[in-house]
Amino acid sequence: KKTLDQLDNHFDKWLFLLKHLPDLQEPPLPLQENVFMQLFEVARITNFSQAEREAYQSSLKYYRDMNGVIETAREDGKAQGIQEGNAQGIQEGKAQGIQEGRQEGKRSLLLKQLSRKLGDVPDDTKVLLHQLAPEVLDVLSEALFDLESLEDLHNWLENIND
Repeated sequence: KKTLDQLDNHFDKWLFLLKHLPDLQEPPLPLQENVFMQLFEVARITNFSQAEREAYQSSLKYYRDMNGVIETAREDGKAQGIQEGNAQGIQEGKAQGIQEGRQEGKRSLLLKQLSRKLGDVPDDTKVLLHQLAPEVLDVLSEALFDLESLEDLHNWLENIND
């Protein structure tokens, strides 16, 4: 028979608790660990009167129902957010793809026009043209009519970078 001060390990604490539980009103300090506190809570609930037990069960059912409603709403909101995010991402992706396609189409058309007017455009010049901003491509498509040679094109590209 150990006293509260002599409880060294969980085994001793369990034996003490099981023997003295009916006599304990509050958990003693050595037994205030989570596992023992759960047992004290269960013991307290089992000592409820019939009316207290029904009220407790009703309260517990209400808590679980509310918890379920909240969890369902959270999952529905998350699913809706994912769905809306995906839809928005698809829209933005399409818009970006269309924009990039238009820019690439402009570049391709401009290269064809330059080649037709000035002859074969060297690869290094094509690389420079691919690096131009879309607004600069628009300006070049208008300046194209004033260019007479590849040298004019190189001069125009040098001036645009200055």
